[in-house]
Amino acid sequence: MHNAILFLMTILTTVFIGCGGTSDTQENMNNNLTSQPSTLSENNITSKNIDLVSNNNNDFAFDIYQHFEGEDDNQFISSYSLFSMLNILLPGANGTTKDEMLKAGNIDIPEAKWFSYFEALNSKIVQFLDSNNSGFQFSFANSFWAQKGINLNPDYKNNIETTFGMNIQTVNFAENSENARQEINTWTSNMTNNHIEEILSVDSVNENSKIILVNAMYLKALWTKSFFHHDTTQSPFSLLDGSSVSVPLMHQINEFRHVEKNGTHAVCMRYKDSDFGLVSFLPPEGKFQEFESSLNNKTLDYYASDFEYKNLDLYYPKFEIENNLINLNEMLIEKGMATAFSSNADFSGIDENMHLQLSQIVQKIYFKIDEEGTEAATSTAITIGETNAKESKLVKFDRPFIVMICHIPTRTVLFMGRVLNPSK
Repeated sequence: MHNAILFLMTILTTVFIGCGGTSDTQENMNNNLTSQPSTLSENNITSKNIDLVSNNNNDFAFDIYQHFEGEDDNQFISSYSLFSMLNILLPGANGTTKDEMLKAGNIDIPEAKWFSYFEALNSKIVQFLDSNNSGFQFSFANSFWAQKGINLNPDYKNNIETTFGMNIQTVNFAENSENARQEINTWTSNMTNNHIEEILSVDSVNENSKIILVNAMYLKALWTKSFFHHDTTQSPFSLLDGSSVSVPLMHQINEFRHVEKNGTHAVCMRYKDSDFGLVSFLPPEGKFQEFESSLNNKTLDYYASDFEYKNLDLYYPKFEIENNLINLNEMLIEKGMATAFSSNADFSGIDENMHLQLSQIVQKIYFKIDEEGTEAATSTAITIGETNAKESKLVKFDRPFIVMICHIPTRTVLFMGRVLNPSK
């Protein structure tokens, strides 16, 4: 007798058009990546409570990122997308399965409080979903696809509908798995602006599939100060093996938040009309792997705490990368979640009459950076004339570097990756 399959997916597609700088209004609100102390009126949840969830997410992000150490390719992952989906599963887990999931997420507070704090953090991050401005577009959505006739636990169903705002979509995996696959792929494509058209490959769904969870995140962001096309030139980019490739390096002289410690440059570039930014780390030549292996939440704090506005002579590569489908099973098992993928899994909180276990967790990412921007962003670039008169510090991303997309006020890492070869 086959175990019923619970198929968990997480998708992130990010499109970056334009290049970065600072917005006076935004920068005055948030002087660094550390969230500012404040008390939230809703449910008496404080910034300290939100920091707890943010730190857990960031610890989770760095833990799973280390899974890619030693590989020789560009790599990207969205920890927040995966973290959100595991939180959706958590109320349905029991016994050892739940204990292992709590440990993997470093969650050690009562469940009711945890979900209140997580919901508060998520509300801050997704507040831009209804934004209609041209500089920033952000969509973040979860979908729950269940086999027709499945008897979901009423408490679990109510939890995911109220806490996570999800609607249960009914499909017929048992009799027409291909039609269900296409329906889920269509939803995913629509949510990611057609950048990820097939998250579910042929034969990935069958009659044993019972539940499929999907998270889709799409981000299109313009920089607050743009690069000009005529300033982009082909330049050498050094690879880890000592060879080099020719890549288009964008260039501008402007003020950015920056810090240099132990020879590593950290630069934060803000996105227009939002609280989001791109944080990039450029380790010293020959020290990339050493820096990568040291990455953790404390590392982020170590650099973010000393960000200052600096006039930079900044060079940044223009690139477009689409990851192959990443299977995340192994890294979660390495984090101690083995039971959830085994026949001993206990997801009786979802449906006590079915033996559910995780089958596969996959993620696919599209990522693009170039010099395009809105007219307003381009107009802001006229201040370059002034910054040229100041002494500027050369920061040239012409060798492997680390990137992170962060929600600045809460210092939450949504996405992180490494660029080893922009030309691939």
